[in-house]
Amino acid sequence: MTIQDWGITYAELEPYYDKFEYTAAVSGKAGNIGGQILSGGNPFEASRARDYPLPPLTPILASEMFSDAARNAATIRSRGRRRMPRSPIPTRTVRNSAAASIAAIASASAARPTPRAVRT
Repeated sequence: MTIQDWGITYAELEPYYDKFEYTAAVSGKAGNIGGQILSGGNPFEASRARDYPLPPLTPILASEMFSDAARNAATIRSRGRRRMPRSPIPTRTVRNSAAASIAAIASASAARPTPRAVRT
């Protein structure tokens, strides 16, 4: 017996995810495009039609500190018994670019007319 959580599949949803990612100017590195695994992205993500619209952002200091701490924790012995496994998933994050978001908001604002003050 096959049980399905959703009434639709990811393959049916993916075009809508892709459209939103390009509308919202999401940045990142895809790990699986058309079933082909690419280096630098998440190899376990579902297959997508194309890469993210913007390249990955430069990591912020907090992200770098967390990555270094996680990497170091994976190399030290856990209470002297065994080594902790390293994560096979790259530590890059996918988030919106502030500059692209501001540009999108500015272009949307320019497209609508500004309401005028009404004098009484």
